[in-house]
Amino acid sequence: MRRLTILLAFALLAAPSQGSFVGGSQALAQSQATLSAWCTFDGESVWRDRGADQNELGRITIELRCLDGVVTGVRVLAETRCGRTLCTWNWSEEARAEESAITAIFATFSATRLMRIQLAGDRINVEVENDYNQAGRASDQMRASLVLDN
Repeated sequence: MRRLTILLAFALLAAPSQGSFVGGSQALAQSQATLSAWCTFDGESVWRDRGADQNELGRITIELRCLDGVVTGVRVLAETRCGRTLCTWNWSEEARAEESAITAIFATFSATRLMRIQLAGDRINVEVENDYNQAGRASDQMRASLVLDN
């Protein structure tokens, strides 16, 4: 499964699109696609699932930069519930905004994670493919629906 995730990540990077990835956790991805729906959230938006169980997505922060209705940069911070607090995956290594979704790649100490975020009104629907680094641990998927918090 790790090979599949790596191939998928490279396919995203190589795929011809209106946007492109920019690597580095502090870098903002550049995009030429008009995304007026996403640009409503220009700046930083925080999305939460206050009822998240252990190891489920509890908070996602999306940092967007828009100019004239066009996304010029995006990065994503994801956090899962762990005990009484949230554990961060840190900022995405790469992120890209497309017409109706944001795709982000996270490289954590335990897994490579490919996240797809769909905007659904005042909610976001999130799917994550986890490719674990530990031998014998099978890859899995996560799904969550979070609401705007700020």
